[in-house]
Amino acid sequence: MTLLRDSRQRSIFRAVASLQPNVRRMLDPLPNYTELGTRAWDYTFECPVGVWRARLDAKAWGKGRTILLYFSETGSGKKYCVCAFDATYYAPADRSINFRRTGQPGQTFELETAKTRTGRTRFLSASLIVELQPSDSA
Repeated sequence: MTLLRDSRQRSIFRAVASLQPNVRRMLDPLPNYTELGTRAWDYTFECPVGVWRARLDAKAWGKGRTILLYFSETGSGKKYCVCAFDATYYAPADRSINFRRTGQPGQTFELETAKTRTGRTRFLSASLIVELQPSDSA
């Protein structure tokens, strides 16, 4: 009887584990990338190589366990899309910021990106740039 109970528990565990990403998405306030409409087409995955500053315009679930981060480069206004994967806890390679929990549209970040050997963008690091408010005691 114990073996049957353990077998049932394992099958229930497997069923719950397979549904977990979908349940997380339903509970998460992030939209799906298809809900962004035509705005998403304005962004390219061909990010500049090196360190650059950009404002986070939006973030949305991509396909699978991916968060798509939509940035506008400060100065030039060019629009780029960067992927944050579940394997890196939705963070750049250095795990500096978890974009699932942190990072709101309108915030400015210093980003570092590189190219993989296949030519895709690799998200290396990110840091939030805190913009100081002018003091009222001037």
